[in-house]
Amino acid sequence: MILAIVGVVSFLIGVVCLLIGNIGLLIAEFKEHIAWGLLGLFTQIGHLIFAICHFDKCKKSLGFILLGIVLMIIGAMIIVTLGTLTSGS
Repeated sequence: MILAIVGVVSFLIGVVCLLIGNIGLLIAEFKEHIAWGLLGLFTQIGHLIFAICHFDKCKKSLGFILLGIVLMIIGAMIIVTLGTLTSGS
């Protein structure tokens, strides 16, 4: 039971980190140029291209995005593992 709560909390914290990172990246894009901001707002490839071209300006946001992805994967793995263990018995 406790492990399930840890999994869900980890997943939710990951979602929040991912959201914070994406908003920070979008702010950095708009600070650079409105075209970058609009491209990042409407396409995910815009985020990727901006992050490659302007890595020095968005390191912190990319760190939050990476942390969010890792926490979401860990949380999902815990939840799926517990679901497999409880459905098997």
